[in-house]
Amino acid sequence: MRMIPLLCVMVIGALVCSCSNPSTPAGYVGYVVKQPIALGQDAFIATQDGPTSTGLGWRLRVLNVSVTPYTFREPFFEQESILSQDNLKVGFELSVTWRIRRSQVRDFVERFTTLGLGADPEKIIRVAYDNYVRRSRNMMACRSRITLTPLIQPLRHG
Repeated sequence: MRMIPLLCVMVIGALVCSCSNPSTPAGYVGYVVKQPIALGQDAFIATQDGPTSTGLGWRLRVLNVSVTPYTFREPFFEQESILSQDNLKVGFELSVTWRIRRSQVRDFVERFTTLGLGADPEKIIRVAYDNYVRRSRNMMACRSRITLTPLIQPLRHG
């Protein structure tokens, strides 16, 4: 009979310890999931625009993704340089400014993010960007004929 109150306290303690109130700061969108009890995969619950929180929930976790603009530099020098028609290597640096649309955070996390919950939001963006660039590079390598279109239009004087 003494074990019943102890068992009740242990069960209540376990339930309270697995409750959380995941929050999302301003400038981020949170990807909220419910973690499995023992085995299985996380289940997607919703996305939340920051600043906000889910409120107290059982086994809820959030992955915060920044929706502010990012700028990454991609160097194309030496081995990454391109070969011109007259067999000269041309090196350059490409600066890419981009951001994630608030409405597409779920798709972004599920397709390009490989880090777990609680990871640094800056690292999440960098890993996802690298995965996207690698995927684009592989798609271009699979094509037999690549047509490059100019990205910069010359200015006309006069």
